[in-house]
Amino acid sequence: MKFDGSGRLWIAGGPGGTLAAVNVTDGSTLAVAKAPQDMPSFLNDLVIARDGSAYITDSFRPVIYRVRTGAGARATLEPWLDLSSTPLRYLPNKININGIVASPDGRYLLSIQLATGQLWRIDTRSRAVSQLRVDGGELTDGDGLVLAGGNDLYVVRNAHHELVRVELAPDWSAGRVTQRITDTRLRYPTTAAVVPSGLMVVNGQLDRQKSPPAVLPFDVVTVAMPR
Repeated sequence: MKFDGSGRLWIAGGPGGTLAAVNVTDGSTLAVAKAPQDMPSFLNDLVIARDGSAYITDSFRPVIYRVRTGAGARATLEPWLDLSSTPLRYLPNKININGIVASPDGRYLLSIQLATGQLWRIDTRSRAVSQLRVDGGELTDGDGLVLAGGNDLYVVRNAHHELVRVELAPDWSAGRVTQRITDTRLRYPTTAAVVPSGLMVVNGQLDRQKSPPAVLPFDVVTVAMPR
């Protein structure tokens, strides 16, 4: 979920293959855009870049969608980038690209491939895709991504119950793991957001959908970020 410049909330609908815009004042749905129905989709995460474009990841099909969020723009999912013609290779029956962030200037997108732990940089001008070289250990099961400053990235590793801090190169071509944060309150975390007191982390508990039962109530916890 992300807010645009007009205060509307955009929600990626996961296996429903939808993207919805919501008026948070009264809870009404303003628009719903749908991915093509010719094959399964999982619209997983989105980011709204500096120019107001929303970029949406699809974990099942190799495409990044774009939606214009500006005033008067129609909520239409545009297949902005066909990833099958890039070095990024989707694995069958796996969760592929997931979390996504944009550089402050809007030049680059960065997304993580959950099944492999690979970070991928997408140039919004040329649409070139390249894998980041990351030193310092594995990022497999990377779910949400959080940008805390221009080159300070946090990777939410769901099945590992940890947050990984990655220092990005200025051009986002490489990264270095600088810290791994664990906390007994983390229960299969899926995403996070920056607040003044640290990172608010969503405990998705996706590993408890059947058995064992989820720990109730579901919660969001605040984890301090290193200074």
